[in-house]
Amino acid sequence: MPLLDLSLRPSLSPEPSPLSVDVRRGLAALLRERIGHDLTPARLEQVVPVFNDLFDRSGAASLPEFLSRLDAEPSDGPALQKLTTAATIKESYFFRDRSTMTALRERILPALIDRCRATRVLRIWSAGCSSGEELYSIAILLSELLPDMGRWSLFLTGTDVDGWSIRRARRAIYGHWSLRVADDEEKQRYFQYDRRLQCFRLQARFRSNVSFALHNLVDPHAETPAPGHFDLILCRNVLGYFDARSRQVALGQIRRALAPHGVWVAGASDPLPDSGFQTRIVGDVVAHELLPAELSDASEVSQHPLGCVGEAPETLPAPPHAAPEVSAPPPYSRERLVSGALAESAAFEAEPHAAALVAYDEACMLVEAGQFVNALAALERLHGVQPLWPEPYLLSARAFEALGDDQRAIEALHKVASLAPDRKEAWLRLGLLLSRSGQRAAAMDALRRVAAVDEHLGVEPKAQRLREQAARELSRLAGGSAP
Repeated sequence: MPLLDLSLRPSLSPEPSPLSVDVRRGLAALLRERIGHDLTPARLEQVVPVFNDLFDRSGAASLPEFLSRLDAEPSDGPALQKLTTAATIKESYFFRDRSTMTALRERILPALIDRCRATRVLRIWSAGCSSGEELYSIAILLSELLPDMGRWSLFLTGTDVDGWSIRRARRAIYGHWSLRVADDEEKQRYFQYDRRLQCFRLQARFRSNVSFALHNLVDPHAETPAPGHFDLILCRNVLGYFDARSRQVALGQIRRALAPHGVWVAGASDPLPDSGFQTRIVGDVVAHELLPAELSDASEVSQHPLGCVGEAPETLPAPPHAAPEVSAPPPYSRERLVSGALAESAAFEAEPHAAALVAYDEACMLVEAGQFVNALAALERLHGVQPLWPEPYLLSARAFEALGDDQRAIEALHKVASLAPDRKEAWLRLGLLLSRSGQRAAAMDALRRVAAVDEHLGVEPKAQRLREQAARELSRLAGGSAP
């Protein structure tokens, strides 16, 4: 039987928030300043429940004080990261925009490869990479365009302001939605499919030159990601979410990071830069290159792979030397496909939990966004394939509690306590729920366990806060006497 009858319950929207107009404005201004996003009212509503939950857990005396704390927190701070996850759009998939992939495969990448062939060093940056599908798509294209790839030094760097997205990108494990435009042959050629967890793992040969890191495009003090200068920058459909000030900061970062002969591929919806770049249309792709005034050596202009300066945007010359044949990908026999899958199967089966982590991360995001019914549906599937993993049950308890179903939350917490008796948070939540439901003796027993487990971690701040909260509730249940 399902955890909830989803046919009787619509998907939840975030509940109305008691935040004042001034606090809402302060929250919107904070996110605009820190991550550059000028949130729509609807998007702000998705962030408000996360903000409320963080405030409830913060111990701050007031909402303005909590806003000040957030403003002082670094970009990778846990509270600001939770708000960032809720505020940012995460729309990415493999081979997104086939016309863009065609332009990259047939025009832009071959020209850059020809330009860099003397050094055999190629550096690519995906800025605002989300969960990595775009950068991995480029890695696949390069494997087809470089028959001598083993002799090249490739640096494929993906960055994003959202740590949740970076963690997903590093795992390289995806669901069907991320491969929604890939055909069956591409899925078989590039991925290994796990039938039990119904997910795809990108083959190791496409991950070997790729790295991911946190980076904030709108932080004027942020260092350029390694290796520092890039032959190709992909920053598509990102700048459109920024306000004017943040957009200028991001443009400055891109300008400093672009190599003299490099190309920045933007999205069709992105605003055009007002200075510093020459814009070309390559097929359906908007490509920018540095203007001569931006180059330290004007002689580099003649070496631009797109032949930029002084030519009409609608035309694009062929590369100066013959590019590798790219009209069709190299043939793959069935035997080669099967042997490739078998070569990776042992490594993939050794970490089946990694795929479940992706599903768990998605459920976490749904809970943080206030979509509790949808989160519980995802968690039910996860419980089916990972019945002995305690973390999803703890997350289920949070969702049930938010829906007002204390009994099911208690049942989920009992499972956590059984599977992981040292989880203080589970005992605390269980004690508070039992107390609220009138089960005084059971509540006191659960709360005492908060202080009993992992006593050697007594100086750890989170453990200490949990003990203090449990002690206060025990004191109340005991009628004011010390526990």
